[in-house]
Amino acid sequence: MIKLALVVLINTLIVVFSAIGSYYGYNWRQALETKATLSSRLSQLNNSLNRIIATYPKPDQPTASLNSSRPLHFLISYTNFGFMPNIASVPVGTVVEIKNLTNEGGMGFYQDPSQSIANNELNLGVIEMNQEKSMTLTKKGTWIYLNSWETTDKGQITVQ
Repeated sequence: MIKLALVVLINTLIVVFSAIGSYYGYNWRQALETKATLSSRLSQLNNSLNRIIATYPKPDQPTASLNSSRPLHFLISYTNFGFMPNIASVPVGTVVEIKNLTNEGGMGFYQDPSQSIANNELNLGVIEMNQEKSMTLTKKGTWIYLNSWETTDKGQITVQ
């Protein structure tokens, strides 16, 4: 009995709201079709975006395969917001390029002096605006590097 009353109430509400919507020019069918079209298009765009993303290397991964005969290359950019990425992991022998993308001049790329074990490979010196320098990492370990001109800008690279 209660179920029947609820069904009648719901159907009545549907008819009333449809009538009100029609009176004010709202087309429920068109709205549902538009929603279905937009949902389908969004799904297509999402699939396309996932395919595009899958073709690009992850930011914390070297850009060449381990089976390649050429050395692996990895880019660390320095921007007005710091190092990007600021945490990375690369295999031994990787060529790491440090590029200064700031619009404010040079920066000094060095190993953090607080580390107990020195890795002079990280001491590239001054890198001017829109310039880059590279190093080949041959020592295993986890190394912290910094911009000596802005010592709060730090990063970490693990060489495996």
